[in-house]
Amino acid sequence: MSKFEYNPFFIHSLHRSGSTYLFHAFRRAAHDGSPYYTCFQEPIHEISFYARNSPGILLTFEGSGSAQRSARHPQLEKPYFQELYDIHSAWKDVISPEIIYADYFGGTATSATSAYLKAIIEAAPKRPIIQECRTAMRMTLLKEQLGGSHVFLWRNSWDQWWSLKATDYFDTVHQLILNAPSHHRIISILKENIRFENCSKSSIYEQLSFYKTRRPSAEASYLTYFTIYMLSMIEAGQAADLLINIDQLSESSDYRSEILDNLKRFGIEGVDLSDCSVAQAPYDSGDAAFFDPLERRVLKWLEETGHDADRIAYIQRLREENAPSLEGRSRTKRFSVETRRLRDVLIRMENREAAALRDLNAKGAAQQSELVSLGQRTMEAERAKAELVNRLAAERKANEATSMAAREAERMHAQAERDRNALAKLIDIFDAERKSWQAELRSAIGRAEVIEAGDKALRDRLAISERNQQIWKQKCHEWWTIADRTSRELRDIHASRSWRMTRSYRQFGGLIRRRLDLHQSLAIQASPRATVRALALVLLSFARRHHWAKVSIRVLVSPFPALERRVLLFSLGHSPSPQAASRVIDEQAKVERVQAPRRGKKAFDSRVAEIISKIGK
Repeated sequence: MSKFEYNPFFIHSLHRSGSTYLFHAFRRAAHDGSPYYTCFQEPIHEISFYARNSPGILLTFEGSGSAQRSARHPQLEKPYFQELYDIHSAWKDVISPEIIYADYFGGTATSATSAYLKAIIEAAPKRPIIQECRTAMRMTLLKEQLGGSHVFLWRNSWDQWWSLKATDYFDTVHQLILNAPSHHRIISILKENIRFENCSKSSIYEQLSFYKTRRPSAEASYLTYFTIYMLSMIEAGQAADLLINIDQLSESSDYRSEILDNLKRFGIEGVDLSDCSVAQAPYDSGDAAFFDPLERRVLKWLEETGHDADRIAYIQRLREENAPSLEGRSRTKRFSVETRRLRDVLIRMENREAAALRDLNAKGAAQQSELVSLGQRTMEAERAKAELVNRLAAERKANEATSMAAREAERMHAQAERDRNALAKLIDIFDAERKSWQAELRSAIGRAEVIEAGDKALRDRLAISERNQQIWKQKCHEWWTIADRTSRELRDIHASRSWRMTRSYRQFGGLIRRRLDLHQSLAIQASPRATVRALALVLLSFARRHHWAKVSIRVLVSPFPALERRVLLFSLGHSPSPQAASRVIDEQAKVERVQAPRRGKKAFDSRVAEIISKIGK
């Protein structure tokens, strides 16, 4: 597979530069009956836009017949737009009107133009060859967005301009191009110098119709063409991969071989250019007298608008190298003279036609203005008539309204009299009701005063209650402060070491208090002896359960032998053990024999009192 198999190949040119011949040469290139390429003839044509919904229109432009002969096009075996018709479904929804002329200078709808051409390229069954006469100023942008190889086909400007005069279509198209948005300052200068009339219509058909009746003069026509010609050559010098001059291609076999060798670099093979022949007319100094001043004006504008002088000089050298020679192409001097006279006549006729069309357009505009003025006056008369009719109708209505107003005034007077009488009766009723309302008001005022006094008393009581409440709040705060302080003191006491050390004594005291509560009534009525006996029983019971208590009691009573014996005797007497009975008897006898001195009895009593006091605490 060749690396160029799907690489698009673009042939850019201006109209009437031999592009149809080059398209035909590529289209007929084939191997064993199979074409090398899929060739598209001017896909960016207004006909393509018109045919987006009716593709049959594309086949009406046949490739053979008298029209082709008069246009000096080669006879084609298929219609011009056959390949575009074959892939209609691929591009019909992508094409848009602005890509045809509005984007001629690029930057207006470049992405839309690229999308349309990309759809064509991708749908082509063979390597796509796109020949187009409306993309000469968009080569750089299209090369950046679509890639491919780009060739620019050009021709000497004098022959090309005369070829454009074959039909009025090309002058009309040039005016559509000038009407397109452009960032080139030279276009603005050109439009100012030829007094170009802008068209505000948006559709291509309306613009074509507008400029068909506004033919430029011969000088304006060549200035327009040559400005576009030079801008295209400048663009081609920057973006084109190859420049092909159709004049040299027709005259020189060496040049044809050179071009074919260059085309092979882009993968182009099988193309035959041996039958290339483009019309070349003879020129003399009279023709140069027409063209040279106009070309100098355009070159001056290019310099004034900042175009590269070296590039302009290079283009001029190319033109000189390929320019038609003065007197060189004429077969006889008489033929050259007659040709120049014919050209002079054509130029004069074109100028007269352009002037006549300008006059006709001016007269048409004046007539249109008069018609508009007449229409305005007619409308003003109609408005005045309508105002008069309305005024008469208003007056008639006013008269009718006056009579109706008189009748209405009489009716209203009678009604006013009736209303006056009714109003007098209402006033009497109102006076009576007013007096009743005044009495009720005085009564209500008295009740309100009583209520206000009660309300004042209640407010006073409420103030007193609020003061009392504030006092109680203060007292509550004081009580809470005391309770909080007491609670902290209790916590401190409970956390103290002395509280922990006296825990056993508190438990013992609690036990004593509980036992005393059981015998409270008995303790109140009994004698001191009975009370001591009860306490001794409690102490004895506690000592039997706690060994440390027994030891403490022995330590307390050991200094007093008599008391020690009595405690022992008391303990044995209340012991549940049977062996203690005999011991109780012995100990009791000992006690009876021992007579404690008076002084000893007093000591015993004081010791018992001390024990009871400690137990109580």
